[in-house]
Amino acid sequence: MQAYIPEFILAGLAMLLLLAETFCKKTPKFIFGLIGAAGTLAMLPFYMEGLYDNIYIILALVATAVTLLLSVDFRAVINLSSNDSKSQDGTGEFYILPLLACVGITSLCKASNLVELFVSLEVLTLSSFIMVGYFRRNLGSTEAGIKYLIYSVVGASLALLGILVLGVVIMGFNILT
Repeated sequence: MQAYIPEFILAGLAMLLLLAETFCKKTPKFIFGLIGAAGTLAMLPFYMEGLYDNIYIILALVATAVTLLLSVDFRAVINLSSNDSKSQDGTGEFYILPLLACVGITSLCKASNLVELFVSLEVLTLSSFIMVGYFRRNLGSTEAGIKYLIYSVVGASLALLGILVLGVVIMGFNILT
């Protein structure tokens, strides 16, 4: 089993940012995007020793950091679509979702058995359909989020059924053997 320390650190950072967004009402919300990008880039040294083995993880970390940095400038659009244009309430949670998606992607790249693969895929899917339906005032976004939720539940149940059948056939869930 590989160490999942960087993923736990990223998930912990996301939870700390969620708590800070809840309790620090006066803080400008773009600060959470900058902290998330810095935290994502701080995870890069964990994967530098095996550069070619971890190239997809490094790509996911850099893409998440770039997404968070670009979304700092995008906050006015997020603000208009989620709440009234003067308030920043609810926009800080937008910066947490790419962090959780990055946790899902990096753990998906490190999965060594079928259970880890399924759980990391579900973490990625959960944050993805929240991002799809994020714009609450937009009816199309809400509809897309609900449809994506339904399709992902059906797909996850079929994937879980396939994993269970494959686990019975190969008498275990380990991918590497």
